[in-house]
Amino acid sequence: MADNSPSCAIVGNADMYGLGVRLGFYLQWCASIAANTLMVKTEIATIRFAIYSYLTAVFIALSIQTAQGGTSHLDRYLVLLLCFGSYYSQVPIFLWRMGTCFREKLDPTRWMVLPSSLPLRVYSQVIFVAVLAWQYYFWATLSPGPDETTCPQYGFLFVPVPLYGVALKAVNLSLSSFLVCILLWAWVKWCLAKWAGSNDEFLKPTKIHTRDKTMIRLKGLVDLVVAGIVMAATELTLHWNSVQGVYSLDTLGQVVTLILGLVVLLRVFWVKLKRGLSVSESLSKDPDIFISDALHMGRQDFESSFGGDPRIHVTPGSQMPQQAPYSSAGYIAPGSPSTPNPTWQA
Repeated sequence: MADNSPSCAIVGNADMYGLGVRLGFYLQWCASIAANTLMVKTEIATIRFAIYSYLTAVFIALSIQTAQGGTSHLDRYLVLLLCFGSYYSQVPIFLWRMGTCFREKLDPTRWMVLPSSLPLRVYSQVIFVAVLAWQYYFWATLSPGPDETTCPQYGFLFVPVPLYGVALKAVNLSLSSFLVCILLWAWVKWCLAKWAGSNDEFLKPTKIHTRDKTMIRLKGLVDLVVAGIVMAATELTLHWNSVQGVYSLDTLGQVVTLILGLVVLLRVFWVKLKRGLSVSESLSKDPDIFISDALHMGRQDFESSFGGDPRIHVTPGSQMPQQAPYSSAGYIAPGSPSTPNPTWQA
């Protein structure tokens, strides 16, 4: 695709988007999607912290090297794909919300498996605004240099398109502008809610089984599709431009980043599998032994260990489980007027 003559050879920046760095980020991104979709609450906060730490480090490195003149336009484009790619999932989600007239029950973002803490929410907004500003600056000022005029370079628009072409600029600036509108809309809505004295429930911790799992899975599916597109865009851009030096794991930084991403992803599935086995073993025990085990567990640990099993519910102020009785149509939710709601007492 690109000119393969020696004068047009492109040596990539392995420190910012080498193979280990890319794979490590992909794995962390997939781990985040898996933890939220499978509702593995104990791992979500750690993964969020790891991803934001990675984005911060890459963004700082990009800013420093750009200021020193050590990056090309292609380097910046690839790094922005990694840093900014996860935010693109907000576009289809917001379009869905518009299509459903912002109905709360059909809002995939309203009920979070684990709401972020206030400091992390503020920090994520700061990172988002900083990367968004960089994105605007990059595309608004993008123009080929002397070497880049004679050696064509390509970007991703599902097909290879000129990196300096109008089409790629227009699409990226439009997406960035749409994200700005989403951000402003969210800020205005939050300010109006605070002014009215209301507290939005999506900021409060809620039991997993009270959320709409279908919407959580829908968001996970959208995130996964967007992640796949961004990963394909990154890898195809490297291939189309015949970038060299970014396909090896011969440095400590590449290997460490890869191993960390792999461990994070495997831990999500391990915790989910372990909890599933724990539920099966506990429910197969004698009821008296099962209750004895529950007595030695805190309410939050007990509920989280069952991954939101709708049959298990612990009432506030009680350390004992409530199990909703079964009917011919399945379980009856706790508090149902049709049947009593038995509570085991110590």
